[in-house]
Order: sequence, then C-alpha cells, then structure tokens
Amino acid sequence: MADLTNSSWSEADSSNTQPSPAGFPSGILPSQVGGVVRALMGAVKRSFDRSNVMTTSTGSANAYVLTYAQPPEGYTTGEIYRFFANFTNTAAPTLNINGLGTRAILRADGTAMAANEIVSGQVVSVVVSGNNFLHQPVGTRFFTDDVSIQKASDSVLALEDTSAPATTFRQKKIYSSKNVGGGDDWLFRMVRPSDGATRDFTLSAAAPGTVWTTGNFNPATKADLAGANFNGNVFAPSITMGGSLNLIGAGTNSFQNGNGDAATYATHNVRMLLWNGLGISTYDGSINGVYDARAGRWDTKAAPRVNGADVWYPGNFNPSTKADLNTNVRFNGVSLGNSEGFIYGDQNINNVVVRTGTSSAGYKYSFWNSDGFYTSAGGGRFNSDLYTSGRVIVGENQPASYIEMRDTDEGTRYVHNNSGLIGFLGKGGDWIFRVGDDGAVWTKQFGDLNSRIENRASDFAVARANERVAKTGDIMSGDLEIRKNYAALILHYPGIKRGLWHVREDGRLHWMDQGGQSHLSIGGDGTVSTQQLGDLATYINNTANNARADRVFKGGDTMTGPLYIDYGYPQLQLTNRDGNGFAYIDFTNVPYGHTDFSWRMWHNTGNNEWSVSYVDNGARFSVRTDGSLWSAQMGDINTRIETRGQAFADDRLNTATARINNKSARLAYVGDLNCGNYGRDMAEPWGGGVITGLQSNNASGYATGGRGRQLQMSDSNGNWYACGYV
Repeated sequence: MADLTNSSWSEADSSNTQPSPAGFPSGILPSQVGGVVRALMGAVKRSFDRSNVMTTSTGSANAYVLTYAQPPEGYTTGEIYRFFANFTNTAAPTLNINGLGTRAILRADGTAMAANEIVSGQVVSVVVSGNNFLHQPVGTRFFTDDVSIQKASDSVLALEDTSAPATTFRQKKIYSSKNVGGGDDWLFRMVRPSDGATRDFTLSAAAPGTVWTTGNFNPATKADLAGANFNGNVFAPSITMGGSLNLIGAGTNSFQNGNGDAATYATHNVRMLLWNGLGISTYDGSINGVYDARAGRWDTKAAPRVNGADVWYPGNFNPSTKADLNTNVRFNGVSLGNSEGFIYGDQNINNVVVRTGTSSAGYKYSFWNSDGFYTSAGGGRFNSDLYTSGRVIVGENQPASYIEMRDTDEGTRYVHNNSGLIGFLGKGGDWIFRVGDDGAVWTKQFGDLNSRIENRASDFAVARANERVAKTGDIMSGDLEIRKNYAALILHYPGIKRGLWHVREDGRLHWMDQGGQSHLSIGGDGTVSTQQLGDLATYINNTANNARADRVFKGGDTMTGPLYIDYGYPQLQLTNRDGNGFAYIDFTNVPYGHTDFSWRMWHNTGNNEWSVSYVDNGARFSVRTDGSLWSAQMGDINTRIETRGQAFADDRLNTATARINNKSARLAYVGDLNCGNYGRDMAEPWGGGVITGLQSNNASGYATGGRGRQLQMSDSNGNWYACGYV
C-alpha cells in the first residue's frame, strides 16, 4: 500500500475503495483481506517511524543522512521527519533521506543555520517545505521566574544576535561543566562564526572576588609586586612591602620599614626617607603644606587639628554627611547615570526593585524577591535557546500553568499543568497528550495508554495463540523443563484428586498423592517401583513365569477372539523390534472362509506413519507425523479439500453471470418507432434495442413504424437493468 502521503489515501472513509491491496472496495474476497491489512499496517508503521524519533542519522561534514528500511515515495511538503543527530554541525547542514536528494536544513524562518545549532545526540525535527527542510527547534520563550537547565553533560546558555556580521564574536555562551574547574568554575566563551575563533573568560570558585574588566582595570598601568619602578601615580587601598618603596625624583626618597614597634625618635614602625622636603598639595596641584625633613618642621597654610580630632576644613568637609565604613550603610536608592534607571529596596518586603523606563507614566519594575526568585512584570524574552542548571518554575500560586510555544506556520501550542495532569495542548486548546499524578498516560490517538497496551497485548496473544501454550489445554512441540529443588509437576482435579510428579533427593521420579505418599517411582537406571507391587520388573517377571499357556506370546501370536482394552484412555502401541522397519496388526476374517488376513494396520518406523492396507499390502489410508491424512482415492486430503473448494468457488464465480443471463433476462418494451419515409436517416433511440413488429404502408411500399424492445437483466437483488450493446 502507498504511504499515507499518497493521493490514493482519502480522509473520507467511503472514498478508500481502490482495488486491493491499495484500497478496500466493496465485495472484496476473503483471500484479499490479508493483503489489505498488511499493506495498511506497513503504511501506518512507516508514518510512525518517520514522525517519531525511531532512528539515528548517519553521514558527516554537515551532511546528515537518514536511511529507512522502506524508502519514502518522495518528499511531500508538510511531512515531518524526526531523528537523533549523530554529530554536531559546524556550518549550514543538509539532509538526504534514502537517496531522494540532498536538501538544505534551514531555520523555521527560512534563514541559514549556523554552527552548533544541531548538537550530537539531540532530537532533530524537520518538516519538508518546498525544496528545503525547516528545522523545528525550541523557539522564543517568555519566563516570569527562574530558568533552570539540568543535564548530565555541559549546560550551556547561548546568546546570539544573528543580524551582526559573522566576522564578529556575536555568539556568547555561558558554560557550567565538569570540564571547567571540575564543575566549580564558570566559563564565558565568545565565538566568531566566520572562522570558529573563540575567546574564553573564566570565573574561579577558588579565587572569588571582584571581576576586573577593561572598563576598570588596565594591566599595562600596573607593575609587578617585586622590583617595580613607577613613573606615574600609584593608587591602591593598601600596599604590603617587605623592603622599601622608592620614589623616583630629585635626590633619594623612599618609604621604609621601621626598626621596631614604638613611636619614638629612636624606635618606630615606618620610616619616610626624604632628600629634603615633603610637599602636600590640593587636587589642583597647589601646595598647602610642606615638611622640611632636614629641619624637622611642618609648614601649612592652616593649622591642623590634633589631640584626637579629625583634620578637616569646615568649609569643604562635614563628617556628618559621610557613612561609617565599619557599619552597614543603607541608601534609599541608587540612580544610574543620567537615565531614569533606579535601584532601591522595597521596605518591609526584603525585595530589591529595579525601575526602568523613560518617564513615570512608562516605568517598568522587576523584583529580586527575598526567596531568591526574579519577577518581571513584562516577563522575560529569549531569542535563542535557554540553558540553566537550576529549575524553570512556571505558574507559581496559580490554579493552572502554561508554557506557550508559538511558530509561524502551525499555530500556538502549550505545555499545560492543571488538576493533577501535565501534558500538551494542541493549537485548538484541547489535550493531545497528558500524564496524571498516578502515572497514567493518555493520548488523543490512543486514549488511556495502559488500556491500549492491555487490549493490544490481548489481541496479540490471541493472534499468536499457536505460538503459546493455552492454559485451557494445548500441545507443546518442544521440551518443558522445571529446574529447581524438589521440582514437581502437579495435576489437580478440583474437588476430586491432586497428584504430582516429583523429583526427590534419591534421584528418582515419584508419583505422589496430596498427602506426600509415593505410589510410583522411576529410577535413573530405568527401574520402576510401585507402592502396591514393589519393583515392577521383578513383579512382571514373576507374573510372566506364572502366566498360563493361553496368554498371547510376546514374540508374535494369533488371537482367536477380539481384543478389548477396557480402561480410561486406552492405547495400542506398535513397536518394531526385529529391525525390518514395520510393526503391524493383521485382521483375519476366518469365519467367512478367508485363509489369510483381509486388512492390516501397520506402523512404518522409517517415516513414522500409520497406515491401513488391504490384502496386496498397498496403503489405502495413512496418518502422517504432521497430522495430515492421506488416502489412495484422494491423495493428501487437506490438499484435496482446498483444491475442490477453490475449484467450486471459481466455478460459482465464473458461472454466476451466465446463470443470471440465462435465467434472469427479458426483452422489455421501451417504445414505438416511426421509421419515416423510405430513404430517410434511421434513428436508434435505445442502445441494444430490437424491432419486434413493423407497420407498413402497402400503397407506398415502405415501413412506417416498429415496436422497440431492449434486452434487460436482473441483478442478485432482483433489480432490472438495461444491457446496452450485447
């Protein structure tokens, strides 16, 4: 049968009437049903395997290849193919399915894909669109809460502005990976798509602190901690030295370690070596104070305050407006630059609020809550994949939650959580797949999945019944082994008797009753013993020695009377012991004057067949090992039945029309015909009609009219129809 995409399939049930096996026409023969069903199963299976992730691609170098056991009839616009990718693309990818032709894989918007958009091992979904395939990735997402990416490999948050030139480092990726500091560190990577060049930045958990960038740190202006000479100003919160800090200038000037822990002329902690003097300047370079090192004298424009008081000028410094660095500093808010951006604490809620916008009428607010969650009134927008090592929480404190997924051609669909169910809603808003808290799975196609499996398993078991042993009774064609200590085969007639075949530690097979009494045992050496008779061989020998002369001789004998086997399930076994390949029973009709046997029932040990023959030893009837029957008259009886049944059916089919034509036909009156004047054109208004009577004009010598009749037949329902031309 053709694929589901073929025009021979119709959504209207009544239109699927193409000849078998491409369709299911009315009046189909039973022998044709199997072909239709098999073709239908094949078409459904092919569609399922292509639209679900049932295969892994092959190929390399950005050329993906899919090979199905049954190739598609061709590329059909709108058909979906899904597969596991066997490699990560490094450039624009292509796909070829069963040699139908190589086509480009484009983004859903029709633009070319870049490197790493398909990752090895991920599920790839493409749809045929014209002469290309459109990739169906996870598209834009909107979030109002934390986003979490958790996976057993590298977790990557990738950002890219595809409108930027490919020669720029437009791809930005944040990695959380066991390959980065054993999982402790962050890796920030920039990628240039044009040549794959990368720039990496790492944040180490072993050295936490401020992240220095080119905006606030220039290594070229820094000196090594040992043996450095400074040609400019040095700015540092603190400097730790083991020696002197020399200042380049006129004479010798330096900061040096002191000679002890005291504050005297003789002993002090720090020493400043000045060639002559130390000047103290203001921000504009004006010198407001000088220290004469050689004279030991300070000279300032204003007298400094001492004795524990701060040294400050009341005109340009007020300590009450400054924060104490040794205590917690609180601000009502922080304005950012010259914009309307503002960061402040939401009092009594322990939230941090970020205000954005250009005016009070258009302000937007985002919150970092006390529980660590981020909330934005406008949601969050990502133009590419979202990766996170934490959780993605949607719909908190809501009776139902949705993850909305949009595309440009197939509408909007949802991941939906409601009333103990989570699953997918179609573009119409109805469930197409869901899972309950009890683990029950439901799909729009199958309904309750467990019930579907149970029903199909039951149907399958019935269909495969000839391969399984039925509990109600069956015949096995192979061995049955029970392997355990005290292995037993139990036969139980409820309410009557329960017995079992039991292998005991003595190595013998015992037949035991339900009370554990052994009535019969068989040894590994073939010995048989019963509770009643003891060792059976001994009993038989003793009985045979005492047998009367009128017993039948085992080596062969003739009975003058009938043989009755009078007990439940009687059996008659013929065993060939003389090696001639045959064992038989002869039936002699002596009372009617025959001196030799009339019939013989024999067993051919060569082919293991049972046969019945007449005087000439020719087989008249045989039962074969496969259960088939044979007779001299008909040969293999099953073949005879099949052949005659088919012949009868063919005869009924081939002669049905003839019987109907012979027994259900008539010449029906359809109208009168005016033949007109002689020489005029003759009309034939009834296809296949005949003229059964004429009216003539003797004076004129031509026919003037006739009675028209038409051949008609009846169908099997007694309806008459015109035959037309016969």
